[in-house]
Amino acid sequence: MKLLNKFKITPLNTGKVVKRLWFIPLIIMITAVIIASVFGLNQSLDFNTGRQFYVVFTDQVEEDTVKEYKNEIKSIIKDHGVNIYEVEYLENNLASRISVVIKDAKFKTDDNMNCLMEQIRTDVANELSIDLSVTENYKTHISEVCKYYPPYSTVNYLWMSLTLVGLIAIIFAYAWIRFGIVYALTTFLGLVFDLFMTASLVILCRIPVYITLLIPLAVVLLLSSFLKFAIFAKLKENIKLDVENKYNDEEYMDKTINDLTPNLAVSLITVIVMFVLFTFISLITSLWYILPMVLGLISTILGTLYVTCASWSKIYNKNKDKRLLEKKKKTENDTIVV
Repeated sequence: MKLLNKFKITPLNTGKVVKRLWFIPLIIMITAVIIASVFGLNQSLDFNTGRQFYVVFTDQVEEDTVKEYKNEIKSIIKDHGVNIYEVEYLENNLASRISVVIKDAKFKTDDNMNCLMEQIRTDVANELSIDLSVTENYKTHISEVCKYYPPYSTVNYLWMSLTLVGLIAIIFAYAWIRFGIVYALTTFLGLVFDLFMTASLVILCRIPVYITLLIPLAVVLLLSSFLKFAIFAKLKENIKLDVENKYNDEEYMDKTINDLTPNLAVSLITVIVMFVLFTFISLITSLWYILPMVLGLISTILGTLYVTCASWSKIYNKNKDKRLLEKKKKTENDTIVV
């Protein structure tokens, strides 16, 4: 608590902090809008067109062999400077195949992309010892390069948006029922701020937009709402204890922070567990799975400072002024009665 006061960042003085540093999130969001307008979103294969071919196996392929082939193909793709791609093993009753898809690069024509994909296809054939001149009656062959269109890309965006909007609506309704409309509106503004800040940071870091981005975004919203509810619960509880102006502002903050410690500890443990989980997932898949989570947590901290704690300060001071006015009127009435 003393450390927080040293840097003058406490829920009761965040109004002053926000007045001084209000431009920071604004600059981040405006910069993100400009970058998205000029360069567009860095869309993944979930939303963007690309080029595709298949490595087809008519015989049964061992699992270890499939893993080896996939690693070799991925290495070849990376050697050609492609960062967004998908190498997936597919199997059915007739045959098994490895699907190879690379994202269309901006500022490259269809001919450029086809040429690049043909080079990758040739290198894959050489690495896997497959004769490209024989395709029909060969046990293992590589199909021709064709255009790839993401399935249901517009629907994917729609589902992501509806899921996030629905989650915020549920949290808003819960906050309204439990704390009242003022706290519900504050929660809503805080969550919207968290979402826009996270999206802005994702755009600035040029993180590919993929369907599974919904998971870290939803986790961040849930953690952020849990922190807000913990703060609001202790705020309402301690305001009742402060009816007679029993505490000064510093004592009030000390008590509230001490009461919040168990909630903050639970939040911290949850964040650590989620961070470890996403780190593990990112190690076995892609770095893009952990970065949105980290950026979301940063946005939650900024949202807590710029929205939740600033609102806390206003609510507390408003209640305090109201209590002091009521106490003054009561004293005056008692004086008149006497």
